[in-house]
Amino acid sequence: MMKRQAELAQMYGVYGFSFYYYWFNGERLLEQPLEMFLKNKDIKIPFALCWANENWTKRFDGTNEDILMKQPNTIESYKNVIHDMVRFLEDERYIEIKGKKMITVYRPSLMPRVKEVLKYWRNEAKAQGVGELYIVAVKENMVDVDWLKEGYDALSEFHPGTVYTQCTKINDRIDCIRSDFAGEIFSYEDLVKNKKYFNYSLPKLYRAVMPMWDNTARRNNKGMIFHGASPALYKEWLKDVIRENIDKDNVDINMVFVNAWNEWGEGTYLEPDRFYGYAYLQATKEAVEECRSF
Repeated sequence: MMKRQAELAQMYGVYGFSFYYYWFNGERLLEQPLEMFLKNKDIKIPFALCWANENWTKRFDGTNEDILMKQPNTIESYKNVIHDMVRFLEDERYIEIKGKKMITVYRPSLMPRVKEVLKYWRNEAKAQGVGELYIVAVKENMVDVDWLKEGYDALSEFHPGTVYTQCTKINDRIDCIRSDFAGEIFSYEDLVKNKKYFNYSLPKLYRAVMPMWDNTARRNNKGMIFHGASPALYKEWLKDVIRENIDKDNVDINMVFVNAWNEWGEGTYLEPDRFYGYAYLQATKEAVEECRSF
């Protein structure tokens, strides 16, 4: 099944997978898919790690914010994670940018003594024979830090967290089935047609897109919904950011993150479903191919 997923992704223009990596000072969660992938060398798709360095709470299912697994915030814990990452970085399929192994940090603002930790990671990677690292900080909403000065090589978006503050809220235009709905509903069409993802920019920022978003499956009546998403609008957004990369001279590669391949709990995915079939995958392929002659 995993091999077929990788083949399907590559058939439709997806270069590689960025796996969520849950590590809590030596303890792992949701580790089996990644471990299975690592062991199965017949799956040829490139991959990288995105460390989800935050507490694991009940908030994921909309009940409350009780902590189920705490992410230690000690400098020792943040340094030690690189020791487990090495075995993934050594894999020949691991994604490189300019010859450097890419690692993404989901919540850079939670890292203590950033410069010291990142320097330790880089030194340890070299000592273990992995080579140099290309470390990417996710742009967090409402966090105003120059991560490049702190030692990161680049930044990336992660939607909807990066973009939702730019979006038009349309709760008053939607007749909800549940009268107690207390979440937020945004216009996907307004986001794309008015190019609101270009309302901000930063040096060495890799853009991201999301096919759609509806996490009420997890958050119940307090979810976030992007209403009106479609393969055509997603394709337009994807083409916009690919073309922006072509024009920019401050990124090292024409790379765009897509959230996500199969984030079913958040209602954002490229995998085929019964409603759209292969439409989102086809939109991805067309966007990539149409931008090659741009």
